[in-house]
Amino acid sequence: MNQYVNKRFSNQYKATIGADFCTKEVVVNDRVVTMQIWDTAGQERFQSLGVAFYRGADCCVLVYDVTAPNSFKNLDSWRDEFLIQASPRDPEHFPFVVLGNKVDLDNRQVSTRRAQQWCQSKNDIPYYETSAKEGINVEMAFQTIAKNALEQETELWDTAGQERWHSLGNAFYRGTDCCVLVFDVTNPQSFENLQMWYAEFLILANPRNRENFPFVVLGNKVDLENRRVSKQQAEQWCEVKHIPYFETSAKDGLNVKQAFLELAEKATQQMEEDLVTPDFPDVIKLDQKSDKRKK
Repeated sequence: MNQYVNKRFSNQYKATIGADFCTKEVVVNDRVVTMQIWDTAGQERFQSLGVAFYRGADCCVLVYDVTAPNSFKNLDSWRDEFLIQASPRDPEHFPFVVLGNKVDLDNRQVSTRRAQQWCQSKNDIPYYETSAKEGINVEMAFQTIAKNALEQETELWDTAGQERWHSLGNAFYRGTDCCVLVFDVTNPQSFENLQMWYAEFLILANPRNRENFPFVVLGNKVDLENRRVSKQQAEQWCEVKHIPYFETSAKDGLNVKQAFLELAEKATQQMEEDLVTPDFPDVIKLDQKSDKRKK
């Protein structure tokens, strides 16, 4: 991480205590993306912190030492641990990248073929052999990480509005950057349900800033003549909650593009705020020397 972000390498080994993070702007498919990269401790005593650090991740990088066979064997347990703690919506296709580090050293004990076979067996995880010291393949590996993360975080999810699907909410809402509430202007009951779905989302998603979490409301089917929810009624509800409101027609394409542009802007703002105020416990990284003095 230090080699990629700061182009520096230190021969002095310091184990990560808890977690550390940094940010870097990269260009992916002609788009400037701000990556927030987290480095978590590999020690077993820090595994309980996983849920705080992994929640909302868009990609996971598993790093092992090619000179330490035991670190390679641990890939399975760390992959499983991440999937349990992060609980991604689609664990089968969640993007991982594996890095075999320290290829600059002579005493290699894990072969390239062995690592590639493991990655192929796990749904063809991209694999790179790297050297943090020499900078070998570091830039290329993180370009793949950024690309995969960007693809993961731009997903749009449509959940069922029926009550019987409420129990699935926690799985779908976790890590969301924006929420779209849609009602049918010809169906007053669907409009009345907005309040319930608004509250339900905040409870299950549990965003850090509940007061300012970005919502967008769409009043759909305005192409029909039997309208029963007035525009004024919908706007008043949204105004109270400071939510942007659009009247749309999925059939005619009316205001759909404008609504989703607003959605993308709100989601981007939310992600930028997350970079400024990352979600982590009060203590994540301690200087080892100062920690010893405290003890």
